[in-house]
Amino acid sequence: MSTVSPGIIIYWFAEILLVSFFSEGLIVYYTHLWQRAFAGHSSANTKVHYRIGMLGFILFAGLFFHTAGLYAVDGEMLYHNVCLIIVLFPLFDDHINRFEYFLRCCGIGVFWVIHQLDHISSSIAVASILFLVCILLIIYRFHAQIRHNPVISFMLLTLIGCVFWLSFPHKVTETDFTDVVVSNVVLIRATLMVLVISLFISLYWNYQNRQNKRTHAIEKLAYYDPLTQAKNYTAYTTDIERRFQNAKLAGTNTVVASIDIDYFKQVNDRFGHLAGNTVLIGVSDLLHNTLKKYGCDQELYRSGGEEFVVIFRNASTNTAAEIITECWSKLSEHDFMYNGHTINITTSVGITNSAPDDTSFQDVYQRADHSLYHSKHNGRQTISIDSMTYLVKMARNLDALAYFGESVYDLRSPMKPLVADGLILKERNDQTHRWEIINPTSISMKFRISLLKKYLQTSRCQTVTLPLSRIDVSNSDAINSLIAFSQSDLGPERLIIQLTDPHLIDLLPPLTDLDTPIDIWLIQHNVLDLKQAILYTPRIKGLHFILSGHETQDPARHQLFQHWYQFAQDYHLQFAVSHIDQQSSLDLVADLPGINFVQGTKIESTL
Repeated sequence: MSTVSPGIIIYWFAEILLVSFFSEGLIVYYTHLWQRAFAGHSSANTKVHYRIGMLGFILFAGLFFHTAGLYAVDGEMLYHNVCLIIVLFPLFDDHINRFEYFLRCCGIGVFWVIHQLDHISSSIAVASILFLVCILLIIYRFHAQIRHNPVISFMLLTLIGCVFWLSFPHKVTETDFTDVVVSNVVLIRATLMVLVISLFISLYWNYQNRQNKRTHAIEKLAYYDPLTQAKNYTAYTTDIERRFQNAKLAGTNTVVASIDIDYFKQVNDRFGHLAGNTVLIGVSDLLHNTLKKYGCDQELYRSGGEEFVVIFRNASTNTAAEIITECWSKLSEHDFMYNGHTINITTSVGITNSAPDDTSFQDVYQRADHSLYHSKHNGRQTISIDSMTYLVKMARNLDALAYFGESVYDLRSPMKPLVADGLILKERNDQTHRWEIINPTSISMKFRISLLKKYLQTSRCQTVTLPLSRIDVSNSDAINSLIAFSQSDLGPERLIIQLTDPHLIDLLPPLTDLDTPIDIWLIQHNVLDLKQAILYTPRIKGLHFILSGHETQDPARHQLFQHWYQFAQDYHLQFAVSHIDQQSSLDLVADLPGINFVQGTKIESTL
């Protein structure tokens, strides 16, 4: 019986320490990638790239050390243990989705099966694979409790490593197709190596977790408002400076929205400062929860007493305005409760975006501040973009709001009959005594349905087209209310929903097999959107092109019109053109035989 000398034991111990520290280095680098992917200030696209980089790093490093173990003259167990750890520790990652976890499981599954190939049909190999599947399910279910518990993570890693090596075949085929017998001493040595590595990694994870918590606590003291938990003005100035410079270098856009609570002093004077604090906390929570629906490309700050700021990275002004409009509407409709009192507030908003000639973030900040002042000066509860009014306060009186219809005619029939009304929401201006078009998103769906009921009671056409925004479609309660109304006795005979983004179709519930037909039409603005719409053609019934009379002779607009027309022809969709209020516009669409419908206010006299 052979004995193991003290020199060999020392060599083994040195080998174990070496591989432990080496594995630690790999984990440090991988942790750096994780921080950039999940905890950094990068854009959403950049974070996706880092997440892909994490998977690539696992794949490349694992494959490298596995291959090195196959061709190593000595110390092959060392390489295989490094490979085992590389594919194991990413299983404990925070924030990864099911697909990413599945890919990690596939990686360790392939690694596990490859090492069991020489006796894959044996009961030991089958049992070890079943054990692995069970462990992977346990880690997925309880990974949040496991990751930051050094005792449990150490026990799991050690258990997996021990099962891996104890179920390892005693006879394996080398790369030169020669059979080699693996002794018990070698397997014990490999198992011991896994135990020590697992201990090092578990201790490191625990240390790193405590460091992250300490760093986060210090950061919260310096950069977070203790009352609302939103980032404070110091963080705002720091972040906007960095993002301004990054956007300047990348040629991208940064949008800044300043939100101020109207007459906040009256809340404090009437209900007390604790009530004011309750409102500030509620405003912060509502803003945070609303913004969270749209991903991580926007950040919320409390920049002053009752003022909040939202920074949008690489976003258009229109996109940011739609999101802010939803926040603005929800704040106006929300009831804040304090000691049995119901407190309602309104907000004023100023929005601007970075410009190529901006020299510093102060230029952007001042424009946002001027836009906010413009909203305050124009009666509050107003949204202004670059000191121009975008939305005014919501009307509460049904008599001040109404739907107006643009007639839609069927050109396919010789009689060109009226087939639908295109609805436009308007508000009566008491000063000019005129009805002015307003943004429907400033009005709740419940309110709009009430207006729609009134319209249908006097309309000669019971088929209507209704444009919906991203804000409308994202609100499942609003959509369900609209569908329920369309199915009621007071609803329209047919409802045509118009969307500006084909991706919004994913948010709609199935609309087939309803008593009242509901069709989906797209209103698009460029050719790229039409390419994206190809994926949704099974659910799309038609396309709607907006063509104003003065754009009839515009070559760029005319070319876009041709693209739309051809797309409708290729995919057998109905095609409508609106704003036909001049003879020249009607002549243009009349030259194309595939135009199904035209819409306008003066078509009847033109046909």
